[in-house]
Amino acid sequence: MPRPRAVWLDDPEDGGVAGPGEPALDRSLAGIPSTTKFVCHSGAEGALVLNAGGVDTSSCNAVFPRLGQIPAANKSLVLTSPDDHGTPALSSQHGVCAGALGNFKVDAYDWGFCWRSWDALRSCAYTGQECEYALGNTPQNRFIGTWSDGTPIVGLKVQTSGLTAPQPTPARAPAPPKRNLIDRPATAKVTAVVRRSGRVTAVRGTAADDRGVASVELAVVRRKGSTCSQLTPAGAFAALKVCSRPSVLLTAKGTRAWTVTLPKHLEPGGYTLVVRATDSAGQQRQSSPRAVDSR
Repeated sequence: MPRPRAVWLDDPEDGGVAGPGEPALDRSLAGIPSTTKFVCHSGAEGALVLNAGGVDTSSCNAVFPRLGQIPAANKSLVLTSPDDHGTPALSSQHGVCAGALGNFKVDAYDWGFCWRSWDALRSCAYTGQECEYALGNTPQNRFIGTWSDGTPIVGLKVQTSGLTAPQPTPARAPAPPKRNLIDRPATAKVTAVVRRSGRVTAVRGTAADDRGVASVELAVVRRKGSTCSQLTPAGAFAALKVCSRPSVLLTAKGTRAWTVTLPKHLEPGGYTLVVRATDSAGQQRQSSPRAVDSR
């Protein structure tokens, strides 16, 4: 089975068929990697209270104690609460994140919590960014949105350990401080060249961005006189019209720390390495060329 990077559970329950306390849940969840980013949501009027006497052992309260291998920074137990400040009132019954399924309608919980939290958790797992919008008891995570008169919606109750309960109801969560929305392109650079018998076989480097690095690519350019060619994934060299603008790039493994294993060992001669990084917004930036010799 693939190793999960992110898991987001919405008010999980076994339906009470086997009794309160979710006895149908696996006794051990140790197979989930410790690096997994994990969010478990329960509604204050949902699965926690559907089965009499099951508040302390139902839904996410049954799941969370079995995630001891996941550090607190990588997991959140969250609770939504009902809010009747406006009309129609916001319900935290089972189905908070159902969207427009069945008799449910899309509301502030879908926009301000369910979809926001999941998107942020996925971004956190893949790029290391937006984690504060899905994990931890942060202002960004607690805030769901506001009613039409500007009154904040009752915020999320967020924990990284223990069990959750409908009472006490959490406070209305104000909007978090606005962040700097300037989005700069990612940067990347070569930090090491791997050689075997003097010939270059692989290239390593790093990349960084103020939001997230989506991908890194490497171009290997060979110059002979006034002509240039570029290394292709097949291990051949293809003609290049403008030496400073390679069009064929090799995909790196990794992002913030990346490696490109070359499809062939470079023959003796001089080469230029150009790195192109793409950030999570699709912006691209090409590094300054770096000269390297292969012997």
